[in-house]
Amino acid sequence: MSIPPPLDPRRYAAEAVILFGSRAAGVERAESDWDILVVGRGVDAHGQGLDVVVVEPEQFGCASWRDSELAGHVARWGQTLEGSPRWLERLTADHKPGLEAVAFKRRTLAAQMCALQHYWPSLGPWARDRRTLKLRRDLQRHARLVEGIAVPPTALLDRAWASANSAEARRLLAEAGFAQAGEIADWLAARSGNSSAEREQEIEA
Repeated sequence: MSIPPPLDPRRYAAEAVILFGSRAAGVERAESDWDILVVGRGVDAHGQGLDVVVVEPEQFGCASWRDSELAGHVARWGQTLEGSPRWLERLTADHKPGLEAVAFKRRTLAAQMCALQHYWPSLGPWARDRRTLKLRRDLQRHARLVEGIAVPPTALLDRAWASANSAEARRLLAEAGFAQAGEIADWLAARSGNSSAEREQEIEA
């Protein structure tokens, strides 16, 4: 697999260009972006079908990056497109799930749930579906981080959800500290399993 044309590694003085996300895992759709990790210098960039994350060489070995959610994903599914493969090999060998990654995801979930509970009465069905779709995916990510499992691309999370049941939705909520989620839990539980797939495609269209 080669580097997508809009990306110029020279712009970042890249020591390695690593593909991750749905394309690296082989579950992309035609319209999927290219998710690229660059070991080099510069700033993250988004657009033209590219999502570029830049990690400086000095940062690469730091625990704050090495044990992050993204690093775990890259270690599991990443593919070196250009440059030295030692960066990905090093990450694969050294990564271990970090407690900070779990704590950060829980803070993210708490903020989502707080906002969702506040606006829930005023949201229509489509908006509720869109908000709970994001919540559900982050709940799945949280569960995997707690178990010490690399977080897969979104497409694989959605496939797993297609075989879930309402009890799974409530379990994910309880594990994240939201056992008393009330109507939000009911809404999420009702959208588990195969019946959710077509609705989610419509939401994201």
